[in-house]
Amino acid sequence: MAPEASATPVESANAGPPVHGDWLVDWILSDAENLNPLISNDATAAEILGQVMASLTAVHPATFEQVPVIAAELPKISRDHLTYTYRIRRDATFTDGKPVTVEDVLFSMKAIKDPEVDAAPLRNYFQSVVGARAVDDETVEFRCAEPYFRTT
Repeated sequence: MAPEASATPVESANAGPPVHGDWLVDWILSDAENLNPLISNDATAAEILGQVMASLTAVHPATFEQVPVIAAELPKISRDHLTYTYRIRRDATFTDGKPVTVEDVLFSMKAIKDPEVDAAPLRNYFQSVVGARAVDDETVEFRCAEPYFRTT
């Protein structure tokens, strides 16, 4: 069954596989500048991308708690709150059905952190990330220079 148009991204991620012919109709006030999730920074693009892109976790709209989306569960956090380890859901896929891999997650982080990519608005959120590595085929680890403020 397809998620309803009013479903949140978290609810949509848990609604099962898409059904051929699914539609999302959304009335927006302006055109998006672009739909590249790394470099877009306008509200319209954010609204559209929020419906079609997923991240490792998201904030549940009713409880404001972190919930896993592409991640199989919330991250394992080291005692010093500087290392965050995520396991990727085995059934996480792109819209074309190809699986989301640890390499895809690492590519996204590398692109965000690359000063040659015009991703300054997004890069700001990842300033404290000083390293990322694949632990195994389904696990990725991020090292930070300082603890994330919501985990202390």
